[in-house]
Amino acid sequence: MSYNHLHIDHLIAQFLSGNATEQEQAELEEWLSMSPDNRAVFEELKKVWQAPPADGYEKRMDNIRDRIWEDAVAEEEEGEEVSGIRKIFSFPWRSVAAVFLLVVAGLYFYSNTLEDKKNMVAGKPDVWVEKENPTGKRSVYFLPDGTKVWLNGESTIGFSENFSDTLRYIRLKGEAFFEVVKDASRPFIVEANGITVQALGTAFNVSQNLGDPDVAVALLEGKVKIENKEKTHTVILKPGEELIASKGNTVFATQRFNYDAAIGWKDGILILQQDNFSSFCRKIEKWYDVKIEVKGKAPDDWQIRARYQNESLRNVLKDLSFNKDFAYKIEDKMVYLTF
Repeated sequence: MSYNHLHIDHLIAQFLSGNATEQEQAELEEWLSMSPDNRAVFEELKKVWQAPPADGYEKRMDNIRDRIWEDAVAEEEEGEEVSGIRKIFSFPWRSVAAVFLLVVAGLYFYSNTLEDKKNMVAGKPDVWVEKENPTGKRSVYFLPDGTKVWLNGESTIGFSENFSDTLRYIRLKGEAFFEVVKDASRPFIVEANGITVQALGTAFNVSQNLGDPDVAVALLEGKVKIENKEKTHTVILKPGEELIASKGNTVFATQRFNYDAAIGWKDGILILQQDNFSSFCRKIEKWYDVKIEVKGKAPDDWQIRARYQNESLRNVLKDLSFNKDFAYKIEDKMVYLTF
């Protein structure tokens, strides 16, 4: 297989930025195995990538570039004295300087996208901000662009204090609803457990429960594009549709969703939708920030369908106790259910 310089630039930039797919990694490894010169070029660029961009960064780039030129001339002169014949798959050192500049430009692009927290925005250092909600708490936040975010309990959201001129990037653990401010020049991207959700101006919910690898995205209005990290699966949702990413993000399934069940949490709506007993306990613990201790055995046909909005824990348990015949006691953050 032959490789042109621009393609190699792309492969190296993808690999060093952590965005390379399995196929791109395989192609890069094949190119590296073709010649020691190829690996030498890669190692030089890797050193540049890993070095922090401190003061004098541009001068350091010039010094490295000059050194590569000197090595190129020296090696080429030596090669001419020996044989004048170049290996078919060796990387031409005369082109290294040009390729180096291209790759550095590529790395600079990647370092200013999703993973670089050291970029400069509007002349100010980029500061990474995280908002975390403990179990039982739900909050509303505004992002730097004015986007409104409802953050569920047991959830964390991270974002730059100042979004860049080209991207609005958010990391999510848990569940959040986004009411995105429209800005066609700056895509809005949410990453959750290896899934990216991209929107320009829309309202959607992203959920990835603790201990559950599946990711659910429910679109209320607008349009979103959803991809896995490897970019092998891509889906564009329509309003009223929900996507479930499962089995390590290798299976995408779409379906219609019920508003209260998927998004109602942000309005204080607690939905019990044929939950079994363990699911019921987990949902109550998360919603009210309590721990449940059970005495006796819950009925096998526990499945409950119920809807509560801004109800206290005591009222919920009182209502359900008549239906399922159990006694309850609430002591601080402990709930005791007796069957």
